[in-house]
Amino acid sequence: MQDLPPEAFEGERLNGTPGSVAVCFHARWCGFCRAFLALFEGRGAGAGLPFALADVSSYSDPRWDTFSIKVVPALVLFKDGAAVWSKQARLGVGLREADIDKMLDAARRLG
Repeated sequence: MQDLPPEAFEGERLNGTPGSVAVCFHARWCGFCRAFLALFEGRGAGAGLPFALADVSSYSDPRWDTFSIKVVPALVLFKDGAAVWSKQARLGVGLREADIDKMLDAARRLG
């Protein structure tokens, strides 16, 4: 699974990616992220669209502000480079498989 560096983004856009891409913003220090990443990576294999990771372990990473991330893990669906759907973890709860399902439903609706 591709890990997208900050340079892969230009402001709120994901560079050079036609179609839909699901990105999980995560941090190495986050226990909820580590648990969710295994689920995210497992679901990515048969999802029908690319899944990618974006490590925001440093609070100085500009993507925290750019994507208004308050809690990780956070899912963002990009369509033709633009963020079109997002879901952040609830503090102390994280994300669940149902959140991936909601993202995939949004991707299907958007075509």
